[in-house]
Amino acid sequence: MRNLSVGALTLSVAAVLTGSLAARAADGADPVQAETDRLNRETARTVARTNFLNAQAALHKAELPDLPESAGKAGTLTVEEAGRDKFHVTARTAEAFETAAGRLATMLDKRSGSVTLLTDADRASIPAFWTQRVALSRVRKEFEALLGPQAPPAPQPEAAAAALMQIGPVLSFFQQLSRIAKTDKGLSFTDAEIPDDFLLELVASKNSSKFLYPAAGLDSVLINGHSTDFMKEILHLEARVPELTKLAGTDPTKKVPAAAAEAKFDALVTSLMTADAATKLPLMVTVIRGELASTYLTATNRVAFSVRVAAKGGASLKTSNWWRNDRLFASGGVSVLYRLVDGNQGGQIVMAGVVNAETPFVQVPLD
Repeated sequence: MRNLSVGALTLSVAAVLTGSLAARAADGADPVQAETDRLNRETARTVARTNFLNAQAALHKAELPDLPESAGKAGTLTVEEAGRDKFHVTARTAEAFETAAGRLATMLDKRSGSVTLLTDADRASIPAFWTQRVALSRVRKEFEALLGPQAPPAPQPEAAAAALMQIGPVLSFFQQLSRIAKTDKGLSFTDAEIPDDFLLELVASKNSSKFLYPAAGLDSVLINGHSTDFMKEILHLEARVPELTKLAGTDPTKKVPAAAAEAKFDALVTSLMTADAATKLPLMVTVIRGELASTYLTATNRVAFSVRVAAKGGASLKTSNWWRNDRLFASGGVSVLYRLVDGNQGGQIVMAGVVNAETPFVQVPLD
């Protein structure tokens, strides 16, 4: 096909239209009027359709309320100020603690032999026990040098508890104070107010015969009035104090050393009954806990398991829609670092890792 220039094409179209109009004029028809009539008919049909659509819109608008320009949501996500709904976040975090404890217990169950579950408080109590045991041994030797050796009695649990109450009135508050100490912890990450030691308590509850937990043993001593070896030694020396007094009265040469031995024993008991400034507990509680921890480590062949909570807490999520009431959701989680140490292998870490547990967002009932 031959290419045509724009100018030539325009002239050709004009010639065709002119020829068409000329042909219509020759037939006696007005071409302009005919085109005008066609456009008028098309306009009338368009107006009719528009009126019909407007009538339908008016009908539906009467059935629906008028919405302001601000109605509806933009679908955005906003991070709000922390601290909302602490209760439900803490509840969900406690569930995550339970899940993490179950995983740790399952892991430890696969190992043969029992395990001592150690907290930071247990580690601090063991040196305190060693120190006071040395002090008690020195006092006992002075007693025996003056009075001669004597096998310590084996009092019944009830008698031991009653005798301890006579040593110092502070002991009557042991149980309450131990509960306070177990919960008086600083928070490490979020507002989920759950003490870190709660995780080991959950682990211990999964298999109490395999997982030995000194804190639970301390509760048993305080609640049931059981006596430990250290407590029995204190009671034994307390029972021999009248012998010292009698010796000092009957033998003038023993008066000074007897008084000195009795004064050292009194000083030891006073220190054991004095509350620590940091823990608010009598030193005796820490010593007993250290004794139990040492005993458990021996019983478990010096295999110790410990944890540290790296992060704990959760989130509160509020969703808003213009067609329904706001809804609130809460979730929680915990990240736990753990290690297993075998003292018979030079304190070698035989197992270490991380356990994470999270709950999904759970709707909070607001009705």
